[in-house]
Amino acid sequence: MIQSTKLHALLSVGMLLLVSWALLSPDPFEVVRNTPLAPVERLSDLVLHTGVFLLLSIAVIGLGYRIQQRLTTTAAGLLAVYSGSTELIQARIPGRTCDPVDAMANLTGILIAYIVVRTVIGVLRERQPSIVRN
Repeated sequence: MIQSTKLHALLSVGMLLLVSWALLSPDPFEVVRNTPLAPVERLSDLVLHTGVFLLLSIAVIGLGYRIQQRLTTTAAGLLAVYSGSTELIQARIPGRTCDPVDAMANLTGILIAYIVVRTVIGVLRERQPSIVRN
């Protein structure tokens, strides 16, 4: 269990670093242009923000639960602060802007992830109480 928690933490930190780079880079799509991933650039910005924060939040909130059950809400709150902070920092990056609509999309992804993680935990607790700690 300890080993898988460490792997989960490593995955979460890696995702956080990747998302931070994408949010704070002047042109994050530069690395995918002229590759098979180029169509990602044409996705709606709001879909990208919601999806990225959904995946990141599932990892981080799930990790919070694995460490200590009550950390799910704390993890979600810290992700919300992170979301707002990165949007504010973007105002100082050439080619980027601080967009409150992006922040709302980020928060939507965080909220959906929180609901998903808490729902999965509840289902697992009912079906396999020995697997999910109290």
